[in-house]
Amino acid sequence: MSVHNHRFYATNEVTSGVLQSGVTIAKGDIVLQNSSGYPYPAASETWDTDLATTQANAKAKFLGIALGSGIAGDRIRVATDGEFVFPITTGTPAVGGPVGIAKASGNNLISTGVATVATASTMAIGRVTGQVSTNVIVRIRSAIMAHV
Repeated sequence: MSVHNHRFYATNEVTSGVLQSGVTIAKGDIVLQNSSGYPYPAASETWDTDLATTQANAKAKFLGIALGSGIAGDRIRVATDGEFVFPITTGTPAVGGPVGIAKASGNNLISTGVATVATASTMAIGRVTGQVSTNVIVRIRSAIMAHV
């Protein structure tokens, strides 16, 4: 089974701001949005102090999951809700368990995986709703498009 497939629920998609020079987003990437409204892949998030701080910073900028690919000058469709399949890099998730953006080697996040997190309110981009082999099904919730 390929990862990042939309599984269930409405995606409540939005059209992103324009991708800036040097920014490339692939279908299925976790997409963040800066304070100027420009989207970028989670792997481009600036590292800050430690993993927990970086995950919390990224969660506050979490727009959703890319439904298409784009390069500089493009706008892409982004799912702000729904269930998606991701590889899980660390932790043993239980149904309902919070997951955040996973860490790559070195001081970087990755745009294509999740990891269990300790604090849902500050670090989680979604909750586990099931498991498929070594992947998890995650119900995501955009921080940018959160219901008020």
